[in-house]
Amino acid sequence: MRICEICGARLQCNKQGHEWEINHGRHNTCYEDRCDLIIKGTDGYLKIRLWSEEKTFTFWRSLHRVVVERQIAAKLKIPRYYLPKRLTIHHKDGNKLNNDISNLEILARKQHVFIHRKEQVERYMDKTLKGLLEFEKQMKELDAATINY
Repeated sequence: MRICEICGARLQCNKQGHEWEINHGRHNTCYEDRCDLIIKGTDGYLKIRLWSEEKTFTFWRSLHRVVVERQIAAKLKIPRYYLPKRLTIHHKDGNKLNNDISNLEILARKQHVFIHRKEQVERYMDKTLKGLLEFEKQMKELDAATINY
């Protein structure tokens, strides 16, 4: 069970696609007088359907960006705020579904790329080190078997 940070609705996982659902439909939330729809995108991020200001068409945005933008708008006491494209939102814990405001931070694209490249290098180094330790262990076993022969 999880609580939606936008509307406070209780969400349940359907365990197949791990998309959050309420009852038998998708999660609908209310924002002012419009109804927003939240789905899980193919990239693993939650997407939210928003209405244009004129209410003539809808468009999809990443939920984590919308959460941060709405937080900024609330602090500035303005109805709407959009982050510049050059800024990205980083999930601190690496979980794309955790859109709690305390887990999100605004970064420049270069900073964001640097963080993820660093994580990739660390994973690669861990994997390489593990492989070297495994190889060293096999060589010691081979040396012991050769000596006992």
